Amino acid sequence: MRICIDGRYIADHYPGIGRYTYNLIRELGRVAGDSTLFVLIRPGAPNTRFDLGALSANDTVRLVAVDVGLTAPRQHIALRSLARDLRLDLFHAPSWTAPLLMPCPVVLTLHDLIPLVFPGPLRGYGRRLAYRTM
Repeated sequence: MRICIDGRYIADHYPGIGRYTYNLIRELGRVAGDSTLFVLIRPGAPNTRFDLGALSANDTVRLVAVDVGLTAPRQHIALRSLARDLRLDLFHAPSWTAPLLMPCPVVLTLHDLIPLVFPGPLRGYGRRLAYRTM
């Protein structure tokens, strides 16, 4: 299988989701067998916690640089195009910002529903609507 995991969360701004994503990739890379794991990374994103080089040391893991923000509307077009180019069988979004209309199945991990009750970082109607939609 050709699986893509959105590793753009492996950054200082996302300590919990970044840790989850990093460890998921590390462990899946160990048991991937004939599968290939494509990991999206954002060049220049501050990351002082995790060694991306250690992930790419595994033969089944391929780092793919994507210079688009996690909440940027253009990510939907860019990631859909990338999924086609990589001929993905599956895309995993480790948080609520999954790309829409992907040409392959998408798995989305939603860690909690706290933002629905305490919208803190989801200030503004647009962000709350996007969260609920995803």
